[in-house]
Amino acid sequence: MDLKIIYLIYIMNYAIVDINTLEIINVYFSENGPDPLRNTDTQVQIEIPNNLDYFCIKAQDINTIIEDPDKIQIKNTNQWNYIKELRKNKLIETDWTCSIVDVPENILLKRNEWLAYRQELRDITKQPDPFNIIWPIPPS
Repeated sequence: MDLKIIYLIYIMNYAIVDINTLEIINVYFSENGPDPLRNTDTQVQIEIPNNLDYFCIKAQDINTIIEDPDKIQIKNTNQWNYIKELRKNKLIETDWTCSIVDVPENILLKRNEWLAYRQELRDITKQPDPFNIIWPIPPS
C-alpha cells in the first residue's frame, strides 16, 4: 500500500501597526501564527485577512485591518496608466498600416482588419478590470 502524506502549510499574513498613529510599519508572513515578541508598547501585530491585497490595506483600529479605498484607487490608476502605455506602443507599431503611401498590397487588402484592430486597441479602457485585459489579436 502506497501512503502519501500531504502537508498543508497555512501561511498567515500579519501587519505590524503603530498603536498611536495606526500606521502600518511592516507586513510579514508566518507559518507558526503570531509572534508575541513582535508586540511592544508602541506596536501591535494584526492578522491580515487572506482576501486582502497587503499593498492596499490600512489599520482601522489596533485589532482590524481593512482595505484602503484610496490605495486601491491608486493601484488601479497606475495599472490603467501602464495599460495605456502598452496600447500606445501597439498603436505606434501599427501606424504604418494606415499610411496612404507605400503600403504593401497584402496590407491594403487587410486594411479594414487593421483599422478594426486599432479601434479595439483604442477601446481597451472600456474593459472593467485593468489587471485582466483581453488584448485584441492583430491581423495575420
